[in-house]
Amino acid sequence: MRRGAMVAALVAAAGLMGCDVDSPAPRAATTPPPVTTAPAATTASPASALPPPNLGPEGYGALKLGMTKAQARATGLVTGLGAGDAGECGGPGDGRLHGGDPADRDSLPGWLAFSSRSNRLVAIYAIPGVRTPEGIGLGSTYDELHAAYPAWEAIGPDPTNGRRGVDVRGNPDAHYRIVVRDHKVRQLSLDSDEQDCYE
Repeated sequence: MRRGAMVAALVAAAGLMGCDVDSPAPRAATTPPPVTTAPAATTASPASALPPPNLGPEGYGALKLGMTKAQARATGLVTGLGAGDAGECGGPGDGRLHGGDPADRDSLPGWLAFSSRSNRLVAIYAIPGVRTPEGIGLGSTYDELHAAYPAWEAIGPDPTNGRRGVDVRGNPDAHYRIVVRDHKVRQLSLDSDEQDCYE
C-alpha cells in the first residue's frame, strides 16, 4: 500500500509541474564562468634578457671595431662617450661598455679606445661574464686559455704569466690581447690590428 501511495504522489506532482516523469529534470540556467585571460608575460629588456654577447670576432654585439663614436653611441652598449668624434686612445671621453667598472691597475673592464689618429674604435675590453667564442673570459685559468689558444705564451721569462696577443678566428684584421696573472686571465680585449694607442 505504501509503495502504491508514493508512486501515485510522484505522478501527481509530475503532472502539476507539467513534466514528463520519464524526461530528465530541467537544469537550472547557469551563467558560464567569466573568461579570464592570463596577464601577458612581461619580458625583460633585451639587454637583461640575453646573456652577454661574445667578444669577437668583429666586436661586442652591435658594437664593432672601426666604428666612430657616433656609431658606437647609437648601439646603446656604451656609456660615458664625450661630445664629438675625436678619439682619445682610451681617455675619459672614449667611454666604456655598460657594466664596465672604473679602470684600476689590475683590470680594465669595459674600457674602450678610439684612435686619436683615425677616430675609430680600435679596442674593446671585456667585462665580467663576456667571453670569446672559444669560451675564454675574465677569470679563466691558464689551462683553459692554453686549451682554447695553444699559441698563447706570455712575453717574458714565464710563459704562463704576462701578456700576449693571439689571432681572432674569423677576423684576420684583429687579435685578442690577453693578460694572465697568477694563472688567471685578468685582462681580455679585442684589438684592431690598426690599434695605435698602446704597445
